[in-house]
Amino acid sequence: MSLATLSSYSREQLSDILRILKAYKTGLVQIGHRAYLVDPKETMSVRVRVEYPTGASTEDIRSFALSSMREHFGIIEIPEDIVFVETPALIGGIRIFAWDDMVDVSFQKFASQMKS
Repeated sequence: MSLATLSSYSREQLSDILRILKAYKTGLVQIGHRAYLVDPKETMSVRVRVEYPTGASTEDIRSFALSSMREHFGIIEIPEDIVFVETPALIGGIRIFAWDDMVDVSFQKFASQMKS
């Protein structure tokens, strides 16, 4: 098995790889490690992560998430690959991460705004 060297790639391939790495680095700084980062050249499927507080009803969270996704992202149906994550730090409400965007409709957001 031979290892590829940088000289085995064309200038165009290296430029494309550099563009993707720069977008990835910028994405990590802007949104952290919570959302899925995708190559803008690829067809984007909806990737959604919903964080909710401990002890919340799953049915209530799904209903609230669907109405919030409709309002903020224009998503009509909950995607099949949605990820629900229990987050003990949340007092109430939810955080929705769709594609590389985030909507915070949690009580922490409002508590922070009241303190400022």
